[in-house]
Amino acid sequence: MPKTHRNLSSATLGLLLLTGGPAFPSSGWFPFSPSGPVLAGSAVDASTLLVDYPGQDASKVVDTRGHLYAAADGHFYFPGTGKRVKFFGTNFMVNTIFPPNADAPQQAGEYSGIVPPDAADQLATRLARMGVNIVRLHFIDGGYARPVSIWDPGYPNDTRHFDPLQVRRLDYLIFALKRNGIYCDINLHAGRQFRAEDNVRDYDQFPYTSFNKPATQFDPVMIRLQQEYAAQLLTHINPYTNLRLADDPAVAFVEISNEDSMLIPSRIINSQPSLMCPRVCKACPVDYPRVTARNWIGSGMRGCRTNMVRTLP
Repeated sequence: MPKTHRNLSSATLGLLLLTGGPAFPSSGWFPFSPSGPVLAGSAVDASTLLVDYPGQDASKVVDTRGHLYAAADGHFYFPGTGKRVKFFGTNFMVNTIFPPNADAPQQAGEYSGIVPPDAADQLATRLARMGVNIVRLHFIDGGYARPVSIWDPGYPNDTRHFDPLQVRRLDYLIFALKRNGIYCDINLHAGRQFRAEDNVRDYDQFPYTSFNKPATQFDPVMIRLQQEYAAQLLTHINPYTNLRLADDPAVAFVEISNEDSMLIPSRIINSQPSLMCPRVCKACPVDYPRVTARNWIGSGMRGCRTNMVRTLP
């Protein structure tokens, strides 16, 4: 099996529920680690858990239920059923988010082997039969270009243009998941690395793995770029569903920024006493802590937790 297709399939293999785990002595249990397709109607086919009643068309489930909402009791519900919602999911990232398909076929040099043109459909079917009803689409903005990133290789000096081929692949994956009754969690800011023509100050002075965090929380240029990116992604129309991602009930969640906090220990250091907040960005170029201090308003008590950040223009 080609290496890349093996990677696509392996996104589902770490699921504890269906991979058995340790057997209990004298209980009659045995290890079960599915390495191939889960057969429809077999004893381990859990796709019936993704529909609301026997025989329901899985491709209609998501639209019939309507948009997920959080009720006053703190639990998730669908308006179409009135029933509490529980999710059992997995995580896709980089190239797994962009499997080639018939409309956006594999390009020369993308992979060492051949990725089946129905890879998205295979993944969606397999996940449904394993009882998975949501997929986190992580690092859409990571990497440099196809096949692991959404950025257009025709604009190597900025991160403001989408690769149409990658967008088509993402759109089809969301569609394939949806028609199997599977929802999506879309991550917005995860692995974006700003480039020269993004007009971000000292863009190349951040450590490579910091992804410009946590300056993305307070730098007005980065904030505007992230707003632009969110609008581009969420308001484009998916040609397979004829819906904007923002309007599609298959998009259950949108994460604004992944692991982005000024209080993450690896990204902070003690600042000089002159700064309002005693912790500032270790991963930031030297001017960014000054901006942090300038936009920080003390509450009269020491410590970041008792201060407030002023709204940026």
